[in-house]
Amino acid sequence: MSRACFFILIVIFGALISYFSDGSIGVTQKCFNDDCFLRASTSILSIVFSVILSICLFSLPRKKFTYNSELIVRSRRRISAFIIDFAILLVCAMPISALPMILMEYSYTDNLIWSFQRDFVRPTDTSIMLPTILFIFTLLFYYFYKHLMLNKQTIGQYILGYKIKFKDDAIDRKSVIFRLIYSYFGLCIWPLSWIFAMLNDRVYWWDKISNTSVELIEK
Repeated sequence: MSRACFFILIVIFGALISYFSDGSIGVTQKCFNDDCFLRASTSILSIVFSVILSICLFSLPRKKFTYNSELIVRSRRRISAFIIDFAILLVCAMPISALPMILMEYSYTDNLIWSFQRDFVRPTDTSIMLPTILFIFTLLFYYFYKHLMLNKQTIGQYILGYKIKFKDDAIDRKSVIFRLIYSYFGLCIWPLSWIFAMLNDRVYWWDKISNTSVELIEK
């Protein structure tokens, strides 16, 4: 499947998942001083479409390209790919992650509502929100881990035309985990990471430490 078709597929499924969840997916909680607002929304169809999208993204064949490690992959391309991957993960995970809050609300009201909002918090809200956040970040880590272990591009990397490659194809679990830890830390201190890259021929320090290269599609 071409990169454009992948992008169109994601947009269509994202729109369907949002539409069947009343335009809002997952759980949102906002507090200003003593005023709090909580909204949770999902649906059976949103969950079904999110599962189908997840299966498609991992299983659909991708078009073959020729890559060149000598071509420079600029920072904005890599950041944009991460944003695309993060958005895809949220679209796939949020319909399922809203289920615990929906079921907890049902335990209080005896009324199963797939979308609700209220202007107060319950004592159990935090015990649901924290595991939900941890669940999403665990999925994010596994998403990148699985693609690296399979020596495949993430969807964001595929759409934007580059890939991460371990030099000498030396892929093992330890190397992949440490590369992800390095890259997450580098993202947290991105201004310093960007400066160091500019001083080092545009090579990011976590690529160098983890013995990986970034290869761009040849035009």
